[in-house]
Amino acid sequence: MSFSLASQKKSRNIAVISVTSFLLVFSLFTWLFLLPIYLKNLGANDFLIGLSYSLFGLGYTLAQFFGGYLSDRFGRKYLIVIPTWLFFILYMLMALSNSWVYVAAFYLLVSISSAFQSPSFTSMIAESVDDEKVGMGFAAFEFSIMLGIALGPFVGSSLVNMFGVRGLIIGSAFVSLVAAIIRQLGLIEPTKRQGKTLKKFVFKRNHVWFIVAGSFMFLCLSFTINGPFLTLFQEEVLKLKESEINMLFGVAGVPAAILCLVAGWLTDKLGGKKITAVSIVIHALSTLLWVYFGGNIIFLIVSFVFVQFFYVSYQTVIAKITTEENRARFAGLFGTISGLVASVGPYMGMYVKVEAGFVARFKICLLFSVLSSLLLTQVTTSERSK
Repeated sequence: MSFSLASQKKSRNIAVISVTSFLLVFSLFTWLFLLPIYLKNLGANDFLIGLSYSLFGLGYTLAQFFGGYLSDRFGRKYLIVIPTWLFFILYMLMALSNSWVYVAAFYLLVSISSAFQSPSFTSMIAESVDDEKVGMGFAAFEFSIMLGIALGPFVGSSLVNMFGVRGLIIGSAFVSLVAAIIRQLGLIEPTKRQGKTLKKFVFKRNHVWFIVAGSFMFLCLSFTINGPFLTLFQEEVLKLKESEINMLFGVAGVPAAILCLVAGWLTDKLGGKKITAVSIVIHALSTLLWVYFGGNIIFLIVSFVFVQFFYVSYQTVIAKITTEENRARFAGLFGTISGLVASVGPYMGMYVKVEAGFVARFKICLLFSVLSSLLLTQVTTSERSK
């Protein structure tokens, strides 16, 4: 009975994380796709925007390793809750800034704060569900995120005309305050860690190959969903307005959100490695076809669906090749190394875009995705590393 009660309490973490993540991502994506245009309107040029996005990725990257170490040492909850409180302050400072430099700088701090959370999310979700339901645990988490990504632009497309990007950022600040309170009161630490001595982390072959493959995967994503280029293509080539760009992203995000739970089911049935390898290639290919065929919405929808399959499955692979004692440290190390590689993507992509156009840039992205899938074949996930 006590074991069942403890299991139910831990499973509450999935609901708390999912609900609050939806609120945070929903409010963020009412304006995030418009951030490149917002920076441009404040005086940044194409290369400065590309450099800013590289720094966003770099900032998100560098703090993950430290976040993973602190999570394994002191617990998952602290590393999730404290940064959420900081979001409120940083978003308010962003909204009060009239210089693109300060806006970019405060968003960089948001990225760093979020990075401290990332290893704890991966670990807490994996440790709050049974082993055979890890994929569905991550699917619930990613469903909440994708639903926010899908609905945020829809609502933002209406609100941006009334409040502007600055007003939407203020909205994100107050949503962050609410989320921080819910997480503070609702999350339960899966395993007590205070005063616990960390076991030495043994780096194995599986870990090396997964980091190498994952680095190319996230370099690919820095050219697509994690970079400024999807937005800039719609503004510069398709000549869409801010509200229309938000609406298009919302339309593409809805099917991705709906199919997210399917991604979790398939991951549990077929294995995270297979779904990860296939998803990243289809995502890159469909993004290239979207650009090549002048913005055909079908290809954008396919791109969004399979990037969501990727996000569900790759975290499952991490859960399978790690143990509870070292999971957050590996997740942090993976995030740091792959993020460092990916941080050059926006700047590199901006150079290719200026010199050779959008199509050439997404061809390079496809090449990275194929290479990453081939490298992933070297990872074995039949049993956890001991």
